[in-house]
Amino acid sequence: MTASANWSVTESITKALAAYTPNSAGLLMIALAQLFFASMSLCVKLLGQVDPPVSALELVVVRMAITGICAQSWILVHNAFSDNKIPNPILGPLHVRSLLFARGFVGFAAISALYYSLAFLDLSDVTSLGFLLPVVSGLLGWLFLNEPYLPIERYSSVVSLLGVVLIARPPFLFGGGLADQEHHLSSSLGQRSFAVAVVLLSVVGASLAYVTTRAIGTRAHPMHVILAFSWCSVVFGGLLMKALGEPFVLPKSTKWCIMLVAIGAFGFIGQILLTLGLRREKVGRASLGMYLQMVFALLFEKIFFNSSPHVLSVVGAAIIIATSTTVALQKDKKTQPSGTLDEHDKLIQDERERFARLDYGSLEQRAG
Repeated sequence: MTASANWSVTESITKALAAYTPNSAGLLMIALAQLFFASMSLCVKLLGQVDPPVSALELVVVRMAITGICAQSWILVHNAFSDNKIPNPILGPLHVRSLLFARGFVGFAAISALYYSLAFLDLSDVTSLGFLLPVVSGLLGWLFLNEPYLPIERYSSVVSLLGVVLIARPPFLFGGGLADQEHHLSSSLGQRSFAVAVVLLSVVGASLAYVTTRAIGTRAHPMHVILAFSWCSVVFGGLLMKALGEPFVLPKSTKWCIMLVAIGAFGFIGQILLTLGLRREKVGRASLGMYLQMVFALLFEKIFFNSSPHVLSVVGAAIIIATSTTVALQKDKKTQPSGTLDEHDKLIQDERERFARLDYGSLEQRAG
């Protein structure tokens, strides 16, 4: 599936949604993006259970190779048919290539950790932990970019830790009696705690991807950022597989091959839908649509694994979602126009709002 075909399909969906629901098209597109992201995570989890299992690194390499091909094709097609050509179509502008490389590397680390954790945690647990991203991004933005770190973000970060503890259920607090024996893929609390730590590492990596993307700003085309992430993932993923002696497992059935390709296709289409939706919605309303990924994750768990989340995981997820929603609504208030702005102030406000929206992509979207 080429990038131009993906874009044509999503633009058709946009027009169809706008024709019938002009005031909710953006929110519906964001919701549809969550379905694609949840479906992609499901394919990752299923491919980790085949015999022989497909490693997380191989899934990263295949998924990002497909994304890279789609993004590169989009740029080449755009340059072939548009007068407003994108310069440096492969490596990006020379003066920001080091930042593009840094963004690609931290993105690779984030998505690798995310895919690895899916082998030990349920979809709903990984999804709910991903909603910590706005809080962590706000902290790192304050540390590295001197961006404002609102008091509500500080309080939310502390409260969110309670949600993380309830999902991880570390042995030194909960002992061994609360192991999730009812889960299809049960694991010890020690394994759960380690897997949660890996997800948190993924969140930090995705937040660093936000920081580097923010530092790049408008000095590079958005597709350059996706390309840097894609090719870094393919190169570093392949080298790490070689160093660890992990074999590249070839598909042994049509169904297996379809799921492997679907990981890349679902991720790319989901990114496009989410981007188009965020252009039309405020942070607060957009975050509500993004939380549908949790609903899809729970539904897929029941259908494909016949498992239900632990009650403490549900409580932890609710705490994290509540704090993220509070931060989103607060940022909505901060980006509302107040009085008459001159052109310079308006540009600054628009820039802040644009990057405030970037905070609230799903974990997969921010990593990618």
